[in-house]
Amino acid sequence: MVTKPVLSICIPTYNRAELLDYVLNGIFSQCNEDILQKIEVVISDNDSNDETWKIVDTYLTKHKYNLQYHKNLTNIWSNKNVIKVTEYAQWKYIRLLADDDYLTDFALEYVLDIIKKTDFDLMLAGVQFSENTNIKVNKKHNSFNVFNWIGEYISYLYDHNLSYQNLISFFSFYSIVIVKNSYFKKWLNSKKSSLWNTNNFPHDIIVYHNLKDKKIVIPNNVFVIGRILNESYGWSKKLISDLEDCMNTIEYNNDLQWNQKWKKIKNICIRGWKRTICLWILLKKLKINYKTNKFLKKIYYFYKKYLQ
Repeated sequence: MVTKPVLSICIPTYNRAELLDYVLNGIFSQCNEDILQKIEVVISDNDSNDETWKIVDTYLTKHKYNLQYHKNLTNIWSNKNVIKVTEYAQWKYIRLLADDDYLTDFALEYVLDIIKKTDFDLMLAGVQFSENTNIKVNKKHNSFNVFNWIGEYISYLYDHNLSYQNLISFFSFYSIVIVKNSYFKKWLNSKKSSLWNTNNFPHDIIVYHNLKDKKIVIPNNVFVIGRILNESYGWSKKLISDLEDCMNTIEYNNDLQWNQKWKKIKNICIRGWKRTICLWILLKKLKINYKTNKFLKKIYYFYKKYLQ
C-alpha cells in the first residue's frame, strides 16, 4: 500500500550551515521507512554566502525524494523567507522549523500519530529552550489537549501556562507551529493584509488570523528544543511594535476584545518583551556578551527565572 505524504517540514535558513546540519541530521535520524513515506523537508535559503548548499547537498544525495532546496537570488529578509518556504510545501500540514532549533528524537512519530487521530487545524508543539545541543528530553505517553475554538485555548493558557516564557513561545516562536496547509495559504493568498511583510512575527499574523472555529491541539510532550537568545531578531525596539500589531490582530479577528484572560496574556507577553529588549539593548551598547562574563551570566539566568 502506498502511503501519501502528509507533513511538509519548512525550514527558512541563512548563513547557518553548521546549525542546519544539526537540524537536518536530527530530522532524518528519526525517520524509519514509514516516516519517510509521510514527510518532506523544504528549505528556503535566503541567499547564504557560507557552505549551506554543501551541507544540503550531502542530504540530497541520501534523501532526494524527501528534500527540496531552494535558494533566493537575493536576500529577501528573514520575515519574508519564513513565508517563502511555505509556498513550496506540497502536503496537508506545514511544520515550520527554524534553522537553529531542532526536534526531539520522537517528535515526528508523535506528530504523525496526532495528525492521524485528530485532523487538527493548528498544533502548537511543546518547546524547551536551551543552548545545549546534547540535551535529552524524556519521552512520555503521546497525550494532548484539544480545543475547538480559540476561547477554550485562551482559558487553557491562562489556567495552566501563565508564564512569560510559555506565553511568548506560543505567540512569537514559529518553530512550534504545525498548521493545515490549506488554512495557512487560504488567508495568505486572500491578500487581506500585507502586515506580515514587515513584521518580525509574520506567521502570527497568518496563523492566528481567525481561530474562532478551528481545532487547536496542544501536546503534553516537548517536540522542539529552541536556541535561546536568538541573535536574528536584532533586538530592536521594532520588536515591541510588531508584537503589539500581532496581538491586536489576534484580538480583533477572534473577537477577544472583552476577554479578560486574553488581556492578561497580552499584557504579560508585551511587558516581558519590553524587559528583554531593554536588557539586550543595554548589553549591546556596553558591548558585553553575557556568555563570556560569569557575573552577567548569573544575572541573565536570574533575570530569565524572574520573567517566568
